[in-house]
Amino acid sequence: MSEYPYPHPQAHAREQDLAGRVAIITGASRGIGYAIALHLARRGAGILATSTGVSTHIDKLRDEVSSAYSHSDMQPPKVVHLVLSLTDLEAHRKIANAVQCEFDGYTDIFVNNAAVAERTYPAELEAETLDRMLLCNIRTPAMIVDELVKRRCFRRESRIVFISSAESLNCDPSVTIYASTKAANEAMVRCYANAFGGKNPAFDFMAGSTANSVFTGLAKTSGPQQFGPKLWEELQGFWVSRQAIPRLANPDDVADVVGFLCGRDGRWVTGSKVSANGGSIAVF
Repeated sequence: MSEYPYPHPQAHAREQDLAGRVAIITGASRGIGYAIALHLARRGAGILATSTGVSTHIDKLRDEVSSAYSHSDMQPPKVVHLVLSLTDLEAHRKIANAVQCEFDGYTDIFVNNAAVAERTYPAELEAETLDRMLLCNIRTPAMIVDELVKRRCFRRESRIVFISSAESLNCDPSVTIYASTKAANEAMVRCYANAFGGKNPAFDFMAGSTANSVFTGLAKTSGPQQFGPKLWEELQGFWVSRQAIPRLANPDDVADVVGFLCGRDGRWVTGSKVSANGGSIAVF
């Protein structure tokens, strides 16, 4: 398996249908978040990429974006890195401040990709673990959306996408809390869809906006491998054997689905849980 950030197989500029738009992607330094950022940038979107670490991976993202435009007469979009932890109680304000400072106070796309996934069995749960997952996976993204709406950063026909997981339907007791947070994310986007579609005069400034979750399975990213080689091998066997397409997802498999939702073609899809998991949902 190659190291990540995952290199997109066709890293060249595409149709510039997102030119002039701004996308915020949390956890954009590697894996699925990196692939989403690269996909949207190749279509012209300015990128505010958050990560917890140093800028090495985002520098690589910026280089890939520049390279994608090197054989065209178009200018590459702006890529801004914001070092940010989901555990930071001021994360929502820092993101909104960066939007105001770097992108004139406007954004069109928010992709909530970053999350904390910790395996813990019943009777072994520690309060700190519970609090960390609730904070990172529910409180922080909810506060980010709320702050961006409060400051009227979102424009008409904006896109909100939460990366969810098939674990929200998988009854594995070791992921009870993580699965619950992902189910909460799916409920959140349904409520956002109803709020921001255009029916509520209070949010008329973002009428036509959509909100969806993307329901993923196991992907070739560094995240699941943190559990060690033995469990990683077991996870691969579990997921691949249950998918209609018998292979692990590459990050760009998910990024392309997110990209569809973020463009004009996704304008009539909202309040939905969109599967991007090779058919693993069929077994639940």
